[in-house]
Amino acid sequence: MKTQLGRIAKRKLLIGMALAAALIAVGLSFDRTETARAQSEGSVTAQKNVDTSGGPGFDMTAMKAFFVISITNSTSSSQQVAISDQGATFVSTSGAGSCSGWNCTVNAGHDDQHGGASVLQVHLSQPITSSACVAGHVDNSASVTWNETAIGVWARADIGLCSPPTPTPTPTPGIHLAKAASTNTLPAGGGPVTYTYTVTNTGNVLLTGITVADDVCSPVTYQSGDANNDGKLDIAETWTYTCTQTLTASTTNTGTATGHSGDATVTSQSQASVTVEQSQTITQTLTVHKVVSPASDGGTFDLTIDGTTVASGVGNGGSGSLQVSAGQHTVGETAHAGTSLSDYTVSYSSNCPNGVVTVAAGANADCTITNTRKSTPETPTPTATPETPTPTATPTTTETPFIPPLVVVTPTPTPTAQPTETQPPTQPPKTPTAIDTVAGEKTPGPAATPKPPETGTGAAYDWFHSNQALEVIALFILSAVLSGLVVLTTPGKKRD
Repeated sequence: MKTQLGRIAKRKLLIGMALAAALIAVGLSFDRTETARAQSEGSVTAQKNVDTSGGPGFDMTAMKAFFVISITNSTSSSQQVAISDQGATFVSTSGAGSCSGWNCTVNAGHDDQHGGASVLQVHLSQPITSSACVAGHVDNSASVTWNETAIGVWARADIGLCSPPTPTPTPTPGIHLAKAASTNTLPAGGGPVTYTYTVTNTGNVLLTGITVADDVCSPVTYQSGDANNDGKLDIAETWTYTCTQTLTASTTNTGTATGHSGDATVTSQSQASVTVEQSQTITQTLTVHKVVSPASDGGTFDLTIDGTTVASGVGNGGSGSLQVSAGQHTVGETAHAGTSLSDYTVSYSSNCPNGVVTVAAGANADCTITNTRKSTPETPTPTATPETPTPTATPTTTETPFIPPLVVVTPTPTPTAQPTETQPPTQPPKTPTAIDTVAGEKTPGPAATPKPPETGTGAAYDWFHSNQALEVIALFILSAVLSGLVVLTTPGKKRD
């Protein structure tokens, strides 16, 4: 009985020792510094380790861990192997052989006479993740397939505890343009519009060579926004540009902003629309009226507006109209056939002085032209002589009418001392009086009619040669005859 129990105890001890040995072997395979695990298959073997050829096996600045797979060929010919590693990135090769991607060729190791082996090393890198920083190590598993047999390899790089890495962003340039007009509506006829262009950096890198252009407005001028004056559009900066254009029609135009980052070019476009209102056609009527004074006057006239005849041959009460634009216009008239404007005095109503009238938009206007006939000059009343001499610059001398010869005899006193008839004493020639007339003369003597002025001009001359003067002389002679002062006698005969 004791012997049987001893055997059982011994068997348990052997089993425990075997388990302990197995646990020790497993513990050694997970050692952070050893990081080696290998399996063999025929004459090709593979092993993976932490790559310490360039350092401790990791780079905390680059946040990467490095591994190397060693593939040994002990055959006498080169061998083709394929590597599969989901977490690592191929870096390079060294040793006997080469790789094209994950497909590698390991050079021949030996011949039958000399023996030996060839080793190809494949260098890999693997990113250090946040979970690796928390765990303190980076594990990497891979497989090497040779002759259709997969050889599994594994290694762990001990990196210690670390802060989770800040991912390095991929450079992504971006730009945005916003365009706005100072007004979206202009009145009929148009007017000036100022466009404002706002440029921002929507990427994660600086932009250089910023330009803004417009397909209608030019030039587009930079105003502000470059805070540090380095000529680069920083991520936090907003640049402003402006452009002013006069528009006469509704317009939609496009602005374009362009920026550069290295070899990359980015653009952004923005549009703005401005509506110019259509001009409204507003008609105004201008009417010209005709008034003739007196109303019974038969004069006729042609009425005009801005030189266009709007009524022809109208008299009192006539009118003519024309559709006109708002503003200043001129009305007028011309004489129709058979009428002369010189026979009339022309006047205009107060709203159109001298024929000029201002028409307001949307309002009609009138203008009245009045023609008043001038008074007919009076015909002078004819005198005794129907023909009235028309004085000229140099009056012509008229012929003095013939007056029959008259003899005026003045009674001569009878001398007392001489009984017989004797000749009167010689006396100086007597100056004829106003009524003395020399017998036989066809014209009055010097005393009968005052001598007209030698120049043949003047009021006295005109009077003495007028019919009125002849009448006065005739009346004077008739009065003298009736009074007995004038005796018609035969010259030379003495009266008893």
